[in-house]
Amino acid sequence: MPLWVKAWWERRRPAPLDVLTPPMQWGRLRTWLNAVFKRSALRQARARAWDTYQSLFSRFGDASPYPRPSDRIARFAHHIVHSGRPAPIRYLEIGGSEGYSAVYVYVLLDGKVSITVIDPFKDYAESDGRDMDRTFEKFWANIEAAGATNAVQLLKGRSIDHLPKLVDDGAQFDIIYIDGSHAIADVMIDAALGWQLLVRGGLMIFDDYWYRRCDLGREFRPKLAVDAFVGAMAHEISVLDVAGQVFIRKK
Repeated sequence: MPLWVKAWWERRRPAPLDVLTPPMQWGRLRTWLNAVFKRSALRQARARAWDTYQSLFSRFGDASPYPRPSDRIARFAHHIVHSGRPAPIRYLEIGGSEGYSAVYVYVLLDGKVSITVIDPFKDYAESDGRDMDRTFEKFWANIEAAGATNAVQLLKGRSIDHLPKLVDDGAQFDIIYIDGSHAIADVMIDAALGWQLLVRGGLMIFDDYWYRRCDLGREFRPKLAVDAFVGAMAHEISVLDVAGQVFIRKK
């Protein structure tokens, strides 16, 4: 098989676990049906989410990671605002980067949230030469610009080190956002440990569902980890939305 054909096949072929996870298939169908038949409502949600997003980024003086309104932002904002959990929301983010997601959640919830972020801020396989010291400084600068300093606790280090400690301490969270390492094993570990921290009725969000880094090897495919986790824990999970991000609720 020619190398270009093999590379194309690796990128395009469906993940093997996908067909074995009916809740994910149903979630994808439901998301698609809502996008088609509830398009007007989605457009309105997208406009509202974008207004908040643009207002927030005007404080940073940076170029927005999202140059225009998107369904991704609309779905994220909708599920955060309508999580159904009582205020103040206890929010855990695995993978803080420059803090954009954390401050967006802070603003969406009108500051009625306590935010815990786990991030080592060290070089890793996917960092592509980014200056992680500068990323760390930018994280706190953005938190401060959003007025969220008192609401944010940073646990600097790896999630595999901090999550077991949180479990041992009996910590609980209403919303958990997983956006750390995209390696299959790391996503599964974050999901399994995070699930022990998530309250009944709580929301778990997986970022970058369709992400792949063929240049780094086949292990950087979060979709396989998410499908496997949802399939194994289907008796405790309601799949809410499946697109670029996956939203599930703990029954």
